[in-house]
Formats: sequence, structure tokens, C-alpha cells
Amino acid sequence: MALPAAPTPTVKLGGNSISGTQSVVVGQQIALSGSVSLPLCMSMSSQQWSVPGTTVGGFNTAALNGGPEATNFTQATNTFYWVTSGNSLSVTYQYTMSGGGGTVTSPAAPAAFNVAGPTSPSTGVTLGTINISNNKLVFGGSGTNIGILFTPSASAPSGYSNTWV
Repeated sequence: MALPAAPTPTVKLGGNSISGTQSVVVGQQIALSGSVSLPLCMSMSSQQWSVPGTTVGGFNTAALNGGPEATNFTQATNTFYWVTSGNSLSVTYQYTMSGGGGTVTSPAAPAAFNVAGPTSPSTGVTLGTINISNNKLVFGGSGTNIGILFTPSASAPSGYSNTWV
């Protein structure tokens, strides 16, 4: 007996089906989910996303002392953030269903993203003075006699005026 063909899944962003190219910005939360109705005799055996670019998952205060988590792209729903910008990033979702002693892999469901990000990033560094006080080497001090001052700058992507840290 032949297994049924795997239905083509759909990709959702924030719970809504998407088509065409989505415009997002670096640091924006991306909540993707894959959706499909399987034939009654079949069950989901695996799922896989292909997401290009550099991403991070959420931030968990219990893991890595509050640092970023890796994203597990082997589940139906993923929430992540793009770290780098890029145009026409092709994301795909695919699954494998099993039943009747066999497996069938679905066609890949595509989604495209333009990820805008800051341009012309730079960091200025101002060094304070070094003094000897009470037989100790002192770097900086108070007022305008600072230790090290880092001054970051970048241009926001077109259409965005948010601040960054």
C-alpha cells in the first residue's frame, strides 16, 4: 500500500500566514511557525527549518547568566532574532510524516525576508589621563578626567528611528 503524499505546509509569522517578502529589522522578534494538516493515518516524525544569517534565540536569565540561547530549528514554532542584516533571505520549513511502516518528506514551504540593520557602525574611544596617587597608578579620575569612554554610533535603517544599545 502506497503512503499518501505529504501536504505542503504553510509558514506563519506571528501566527499569520505569509506570502511575498517580509520586511523586518535586526533585533526584531521573529516568531515563525509551520502549519500542516496531516492525513489521519500519519503522524509527525520530524521537522526542520532552514534559516540563513546569524540568529539568536531568546534571552533566559537562568541560562548563560542572561545571555542568548541557541535556537532549536527542529520544532514547529521558533522565536528568534536576526543579528545581521540581509536581503532576500530564503527561509524554508519542511517536515517528515510517518505511518504504515514508512515515511514521507513534505515539499519545502518557503518564506523570504529582507532584514534591515544599522549601517556605518563605529565606536570612538577616548582615553583619560594616568596619574600616580598614594603610590598607586590611577587611570582617569572625576569630571572630564575619565578613564575610558566608548562612544558608539550607527545610522538606523531607512524607515526606522529606534535606538539601539
